[in-house]
Amino acid sequence: MFADVIVDISHKEVDELFQYSIPPEMSERIVPGMRVFVPFGKRCVEGFVMRLSEKTDIEPERIKPIERALDRYPVINAEMLELARYMQSKYRCNTVDSLRLMLPAEMRTGKVQPKKTVLIRLNEDADPTGLNERQLEIVSFLAEYDGTAEKTRFCKEKNVSPARVRTLVQKGVLIEEAVEEYRRPYRILSGEGSSVVPTEEQKTAIERINAAADNGGAEFLLKGVTGSGKTEVYMSVISHAIERNKTAVMLVPEISLTPQMVQRFRRRFGDDVAVIHSGLSAGERFDEWRKLRTGQAHIALGARSAVFSPLENLGVLIVDEEHENTYRSETHPRYNAIEVAQWRARYNRAALVLGSATPSVTHYYEAQKGRYQLLELTKRANECGLPKVEVVDMRAELVAGNRSMFSGTLYRRLKECLDEGNQAILFLNRRGYSTFVMCRKCSYVVKCPNCDVAMNYHIGRDRLVCHYCGHESPTVSVCPECGSPYIKYFGAGTQKIEEEVRRFFPEARILRMDYDTTSTKDASARIFKDFSDGKAQILIGTQMVAKGLDFPNVTLVGVMAADSLLHMPDFAAAERTFQLVTQVAGRAGRDAKQGHVVVQTYSPDHYAVLAATHQNYEEFYAEELSRRQAGAFPPFTVFMRILFSSANESAAADACGSAFTTVEKLLEDHKESIILLTSMPSPIQRIKGKFRYEIVVKALKDGKTDEIADILYDVAQAHAAVENVNVSTEIEPLTLI
Repeated sequence: MFADVIVDISHKEVDELFQYSIPPEMSERIVPGMRVFVPFGKRCVEGFVMRLSEKTDIEPERIKPIERALDRYPVINAEMLELARYMQSKYRCNTVDSLRLMLPAEMRTGKVQPKKTVLIRLNEDADPTGLNERQLEIVSFLAEYDGTAEKTRFCKEKNVSPARVRTLVQKGVLIEEAVEEYRRPYRILSGEGSSVVPTEEQKTAIERINAAADNGGAEFLLKGVTGSGKTEVYMSVISHAIERNKTAVMLVPEISLTPQMVQRFRRRFGDDVAVIHSGLSAGERFDEWRKLRTGQAHIALGARSAVFSPLENLGVLIVDEEHENTYRSETHPRYNAIEVAQWRARYNRAALVLGSATPSVTHYYEAQKGRYQLLELTKRANECGLPKVEVVDMRAELVAGNRSMFSGTLYRRLKECLDEGNQAILFLNRRGYSTFVMCRKCSYVVKCPNCDVAMNYHIGRDRLVCHYCGHESPTVSVCPECGSPYIKYFGAGTQKIEEEVRRFFPEARILRMDYDTTSTKDASARIFKDFSDGKAQILIGTQMVAKGLDFPNVTLVGVMAADSLLHMPDFAAAERTFQLVTQVAGRAGRDAKQGHVVVQTYSPDHYAVLAATHQNYEEFYAEELSRRQAGAFPPFTVFMRILFSSANESAAADACGSAFTTVEKLLEDHKESIILLTSMPSPIQRIKGKFRYEIVVKALKDGKTDEIADILYDVAQAHAAVENVNVSTEIEPLTLI
């Protein structure tokens, strides 16, 4: 027998199958999906067995044998091997790049192993005769633990030296054994579950999804207003899948939403849930992955990477908050988790559910065209109404002499909320203290030395920080350009809001949830638990607090700057504004108490802001779709680009210019499909010390999209060999800046 192996080296020149012979002693162990150690050139490397064969066209003396298998079982199942081939074709990546996504990274490098715990227990057959008084005391201590205890904990709690335990083991009085222990993420989250009676709308959605899951699968778009109980629908259809001996994947858009979802799912499904995301420790991620691969858990819950969970016989895949851009990878390979979920649903003939209160314009348009089956939840699940919304024109506040970040309306509402013993969420989609630092004499703005962007001031560290590359520098009190002392810190972030809240409400207990406060392990879980337990009255945050979170005691939401994203140079700016404002407003009044939302804006008449304050998706969608059709924007067209970056500006510019000449020639036959074809410096021309140039294509969705994309991929690959220039192709890029 022979094994066709992909070596674990990410390089185009070795992205092919290499054949190895299988030694007789391994003939029953080596199967597709197994990791193996194989000779490659003058060294040995890891590889993945893709398939087996009985014949070879290679001369026998040239075929080298597999050195050894690296695991007791195949780590990649048959479905995931097929998925790797699909991704290699779809996203033009090396096959091994897609395979790497399917395993914990530390597992590949051998840096993580199963955790072993040493137990000691009484040997019931041992004769205690001859033991001294201290040894008999240790035996009696162990009896308090029902005869078995974890060795380290026992020694610490009973003040027993490990040497004394070792002596008793040598005498045969105690038995010592190492057992495997699974690390368990989010141990701090607990609580009892409660049964929920579905509403009629929920029942209809559950029944339709379950019927599809039982009869060959289907794809659904579940549109439900905030608080309508989409999570209950998700858990019900997952329960149905588990009852039929199937498995399930549940995706959330970002790690900050995972703690609350973990708590809900554990209350419902116990240890049948495994959590998968990049914020876990190496050991936790390895153990959660193993639970899924070995069938000890049947539900995968997590962020984008959980779509690669090694489950078999999937019954349902769910993508919550499907409109979020975080489901798309911005690093190689640039995959879309929703597309991967669609592929897995079709492979397993399973149901796929995309859920949101504010579906992406593209997905809702496709649902209207019949691409998805549309399910709707139009009412809140607990029969409480939507929150009352007040829009404050911040221009009028300025005219009235109020230069605070808090309008008079928001101040009064927040005071009422705190006086009544309720909780509030304040939302601003900018972290830090000030957004830029400028000299008022010469207009000099302090910029990052590595990126063409302004530095942000962070008061806690008293440093200027770049939000693109992380560069930090000391604060300035004198202009580096003209020597003037007239330095001003402009703009505001979450840190400044926190400072103002403490000034207005010095007794209030405050938590802040943004990248700065959640970058350490379990930080988001601790903030979530503390706020849920009532240890704080006000939660200040970025978009991390804008969706998915459910706190019954929150009666007020303050949207500090509703139009902070509205005037970005992005065709989807209005959509993102509508989604964020609608989602964060939906955090208020989710229980019996009436909710209030105060929306502060300098654009109170903008259609996205008005529709968000009315919680009216259809109103927004109709206006937005009309504008996009008139301007030839998605979903009627698709953007694509090739991005060139280099520390040498001339090298990046030359590579872009040369590639553009080639692209123009190759797209001659597709002129009728091309609306825009241009090359230019990127809007942010330098990031992380690299100059950026790009070729941008806007094309009609007329059936030629894949052909045009293939041309761009081929041109990018041909120019990827240019020395010191990084080249990447993006289909439907998240941003063009």
